[in-house]
Amino acid sequence: MTGILTSRRLHTLLCLISSLALLSTPLQGQPNEDDRRGALLLQVQLPIELRSIDDLVQSVNHAVEQLQKIPATAENGQRPYLILRFINNADRASAYEACNVLAQRLAHRDVTTSCETVTLLSGSIQDHVLLVALASQQIYLAPATTLGPIATSKSDQQTLSQAMLDDYLRFTAANQLLPKAIVLGLLDPAQGVYKLTTDQGITYATQQERDELSQSAGFTKEQTLSEPGSPFELSTRQLDNSINTRVLEQSDAALKAKLNIAADLFFKGATTVGEIRPALVDLVSRSTAGHLTAADINEKTKLVKYLSETGHNWIGFNIDCSGGDYPSILELCNTIAELNQRGRDVRTVAFIQNQALESAALIALACDEIFLSKQAVIGGPGNQPLSADELIDILPPLKKISEDKHLTWSIFAAMIDPSLPVHVYRHRLTGVQQIFCMDQYNQQTELENWKKQTLIDGSDGFTQSEVQQLGLTNQPLASMAEVLDHFGLNPTLEPHSKRPWIAAIERFAMNPWFASVMLTIGMYGLFIEMGTPGLSIPGIVALLCFALFLWSKELNGTVDALEVVLIVVGILCLAVEIFIIPGFGIFGFSGLGLIFVGLVLASQTFIIPQNSFQIDSMVDSVATVIFSVLGVIVLYIGLTRTLSDTRLGHMLAPARSDQQQQADTQWNESLVHWDHLMGSQGVTITPLSPAGKIQIEGAIYDVISDGKHVDSGSLIEVVEVTGSRMVVSTDIS
Repeated sequence: MTGILTSRRLHTLLCLISSLALLSTPLQGQPNEDDRRGALLLQVQLPIELRSIDDLVQSVNHAVEQLQKIPATAENGQRPYLILRFINNADRASAYEACNVLAQRLAHRDVTTSCETVTLLSGSIQDHVLLVALASQQIYLAPATTLGPIATSKSDQQTLSQAMLDDYLRFTAANQLLPKAIVLGLLDPAQGVYKLTTDQGITYATQQERDELSQSAGFTKEQTLSEPGSPFELSTRQLDNSINTRVLEQSDAALKAKLNIAADLFFKGATTVGEIRPALVDLVSRSTAGHLTAADINEKTKLVKYLSETGHNWIGFNIDCSGGDYPSILELCNTIAELNQRGRDVRTVAFIQNQALESAALIALACDEIFLSKQAVIGGPGNQPLSADELIDILPPLKKISEDKHLTWSIFAAMIDPSLPVHVYRHRLTGVQQIFCMDQYNQQTELENWKKQTLIDGSDGFTQSEVQQLGLTNQPLASMAEVLDHFGLNPTLEPHSKRPWIAAIERFAMNPWFASVMLTIGMYGLFIEMGTPGLSIPGIVALLCFALFLWSKELNGTVDALEVVLIVVGILCLAVEIFIIPGFGIFGFSGLGLIFVGLVLASQTFIIPQNSFQIDSMVDSVATVIFSVLGVIVLYIGLTRTLSDTRLGHMLAPARSDQQQQADTQWNESLVHWDHLMGSQGVTITPLSPAGKIQIEGAIYDVISDGKHVDSGSLIEVVEVTGSRMVVSTDIS
């Protein structure tokens, strides 16, 4: 009996030991906390040039020294990461000599033994920064990134030399991040690049290597990536498991997860290395309510686009307001979020001095980095709370912006809806933490692996310390000057703005009522002009008001070439209908339709509405045009009844006259009178269809026919004369 008890105790002890061993062993696919590494991220502004290469190499040296002090290196025996994120510049290319210096430094033994180098590339890479990437030990490309062609780059001022080729091939062979044939194809279009499937797997070959392989072992499948003589471009969709370069979102969160970087050992260089063209944009409300108007925000949206197009690659936003017009805020947020998708990388930084409530918080979240002062609050109730329906409508554009910035949309939603409960969730296998509301949590594919942690209370907004705990901001800074100094920029940099009087005029013109008034007056002037032949004061006023209407809409960012073309073509169709083709038919109705569509599109930023916000905006645009038409009718009726017997009334609301009065008016307004030619006979010298030229007693006149087509050389008679307008007929009396 004692032996049985002893055996059972031994069995129980063995089971307990086995259970403890299982609990202490990481789950399959779960990163071991002890294997997490440290990392230092350097952001390098392209191009790499000889005049700045010394500073860049010095930054690398300083980074290596910092990485050697990271304690995790000694604990787990793994080297920390030195990550170089290159900020692309589509307009200028890097110098080969400067890139070669940096590549040699990254490949030096003291760097490779101290850290593992990683290169992050995005955009269209068509210069010798590829050499630097090949010299590193890992390459990650942002989605939609393309490489090459290098030798045909517009900025490359030298031909491919043997020494240059040797440098590329040496780094290619050392780290094997890209196949040799692909590198040769990027450098030399004459090579041709082929993807071949052999018995040993996938291989890449140049034209010469392909021909040699076909004569020996052969291949079972062939894909032509570029013909000899055609420039070769490698896109991310062409990467496969046979290539050691991978695709990765360029966000910090994606980097930490992919490279297994410890959150408390992830550091960033204090400044961006390379040439920086900074600019400041003020989003500070001057009113006591602290609310930004649609005109204010639209002006800033136009300014941001202008700064990006003129080569500024660092834009700081100084925010201090309690919210603003939601559609305009979303337009500005979309503009900020899409800056890196326009061929060049622009780093955006937000600083909040006191408050960025409700929708103003979205502007900060759309930026790459956020800084708050110690007393600042972001999110929370403001001056324009949204209704439940508006909160539902605003989610689609919010989700798009959050995807662009690689953040969960729950963070954005919590900023504008303080009543929305959000929690921190931790992934059981990867250890990654995310912020979800219940709706977004239910959309996750691995619900059982996400464990709810802490509730985030955003009912009164988020303070600097709370936002820092969420990982959305860095250390507190007291002023925008300190933010600039943090990035190594001039702390006295002034915000970009127009001259005060110009800005004041534009803000006045950007008010919605201004455009409505100009449209109504313009339509009224056009209506009066159509009843009084010849270009008179109402016609000139109408043209001026239409021009001011389009200018106002252009300031609001809603007018493009399409709207101008539609309105101009519509006016031309009306002119054809009035002056050339009798009656009112297809040209008249087409002209009115084109003008109507052009005016509606000039009041919105889209053509076809995609969501409820855009549908509401289109309804407002259509209503504005319709009310302007109704305003013209009401104005005319009112003026004719109140001022019909006054001189001013005859100018502003002339009565519709009979045909004889119209003929007399046209005769009086004409500069030349041909009534003495009535009954004269002549010969057509051009076809009349219905307008053309005739000759009478050696003199040439412009005439129109009585509705018939008349061939050249026909005998005609003048049957009607009104001022300078002559009608002729082939029926001779």
